[in-house]
Parts: sequence; C-alpha cells; structure tokens
Amino acid sequence: MKIAFLIEKNTFYRMFAPLIEEAMLCGHDVYCLHDTAAIRGGTKGYLYPALSDVPIFRNGKPVVLFYSDVMAFATTVREMKIDIVISINFYHWHIRFQELVKPFGVKWVSIQYALDMLPASHLIDIPDRYFFFSEVWYELARTFNQPKKTQLIGDGVRFCGFPELDQITVIDPAQVRLELGIPEDKPVVLYLSFQYLMQEKQLYSRYIFTENNPVMKLLACMRYPKYFNHVIH
Repeated sequence: MKIAFLIEKNTFYRMFAPLIEEAMLCGHDVYCLHDTAAIRGGTKGYLYPALSDVPIFRNGKPVVLFYSDVMAFATTVREMKIDIVISINFYHWHIRFQELVKPFGVKWVSIQYALDMLPASHLIDIPDRYFFFSEVWYELARTFNQPKKTQLIGDGVRFCGFPELDQITVIDPAQVRLELGIPEDKPVVLYLSFQYLMQEKQLYSRYIFTENNPVMKLLACMRYPKYFNHVIH
C-alpha cells in the first residue's frame, strides 16, 4: 500500500513520526508530500517544510515529493498511484484536494491535533476516516459545532489516542547512557526540545541577525528582555 503524509508545515513531522515509522515497519511505501507554496519569510517562515527538516527514521526512508498547488498535488498523487493521503485535521482547503484525487480511488484520512480542529469541526464527516484522540475530544467537536447547525453523522470517526506521545517508547534509556558515556550511578534526564520560534537559542539566528524589521525584533525579544540591548543600539 502507498501512503502519503501531507507535510504542510515542518512541525507536522513531530506529529506524524510514530505513524510514519509504523507504516514503514508494516512494509508500506511511505511518501511525504511537502507543500512548497508555504510562506518562506515573515513570522511563520520558520514553519516552511524544507528538505532538511525530514527526520532520520528507524524503519526506513520515506520518499519526499513536492507540490506547489492543488493541481500539482493531484497530479503527484495520481502519478505515484497513492492509495491513502493522511492530513493533520481536515480544513476547508482540503475539500478540493480530496475531490481531485477521490475519482482515482484515493482514501483520505485525517488525524486530530489538539484544538486546531475545532474551527473546521463541521467538516468531520468529509474524510473517509477521521481519527480523534478520544471520545471526549469528539464530543467537544460536536458541541463546538452546534451553533453552525451542521448535523454530524460521525460514521468515519475512530479513536486512536495521542500518536505523538508514542515516540517516548522508542527511546532506550540504556542506549542513551551508553552513547553519552553516563555512569550507571548517575541519573539521566533526557530533554527533547521542540524547534519552536521563541526558543531562546533560536532568537539570534532567526530574529536578531536575520530579521530586518526592528519592530519584529523587539517583539521577539519581549520574552527575553535581557536581549533588548542587543537589538537597540
């Protein structure tokens, strides 16, 4: 089976990683479709899904493909004979994406991510499958959707837990201790930082040195006031 993951932002790899690993472990052909129409600059430019953002996986290496618009996406999916497309949530722009590939037998699966799915909760019934963390989250979506007067059927809804947390099980504490040379009598605390915009270590590379707009520099430094004198001089 050929499974394509829709990478609309580089952070999607963090959410998809356990699913990609499992798909490759099961012997499926895995593709990662990068949205090259994403914004490269500005405050959200750091989310652009560059080729360098593709992680190293344990169970294989996915094929990375690119699309610049909905027609390019449909062409790629058709030419590669993709069987399933998986997206984070399901938004209004996904409707056209699905319409173009559905005639070729492509199934669309959406995975809930946090509260981001609520504004588009009236679209829950459109994907072939929509996986929620739990029944509680699905009921929250139904409640949020009530003022929109859309009757949700929920036939395609399933519950899968929180896939992102499954990554914890692949970290072997003994291997970490061995690779870092940590003595047996010393405790190990492993901090896996997420590459978000406002991490202090990224403030210089992304805002103080590279941002031309002085207002944006000041806004970026609001969380770390000690850097104000590095910006105003």
